[in-house]
Amino acid sequence: VFEYDPAADTYTEKTDMPRAQGFAASAVLANKIYVIAGSPASGTAYQKLVQIYDPAGDTWDVATDYPREVRYVSAATVDNKIVATGGYNSTLPSMYYIADTYVGELTDGVLGWRKVKDYALGPVIFPSGVGVAGKAWFFGGRPSADNNAPATKRSYSYDPAADAWTTLELKPKGTQYLPQAGTDGKKIY
Repeated sequence: VFEYDPAADTYTEKTDMPRAQGFAASAVLANKIYVIAGSPASGTAYQKLVQIYDPAGDTWDVATDYPREVRYVSAATVDNKIVATGGYNSTLPSMYYIADTYVGELTDGVLGWRKVKDYALGPVIFPSGVGVAGKAWFFGGRPSADNNAPATKRSYSYDPAADAWTTLELKPKGTQYLPQAGTDGKKIY
């Protein structure tokens, strides 16, 4: 892990992640970084592992496993909750892409996951996710295991309080493999 200081334009090396976790999602909750699912190495391995990095103490810990062994999942933080959706696992029968959506919440410092409504588009990998204004917003992604399938222009918001998805205006261009979007608190980029 490297910490970047924009004011000084410098990097500081921090404690390494204890277990390899590629193709994972990340989200910030209670000032800690949660690294969710992914693969322990290249190839076809999948994991449920959730590791927590505490920047204040430069320490790592583990949290409750994600409910599915999956990589290419996307996540967003909304009102002290993690909303995670989509993913891929080639060991599943017939459907490799996943539409499952889970909300992770801390109760007495312990992360718990609960299943909520599936992603509105259906199975998808790597839509860009961000939380703002009480909702999780997910843009683009790839909705098909066909390597020739184009990235989708579809976008959706998820309201954890209502457990409801809303279809948004089509994006001008499809995007995929961009698991994070950015926000200034008002607009999403």
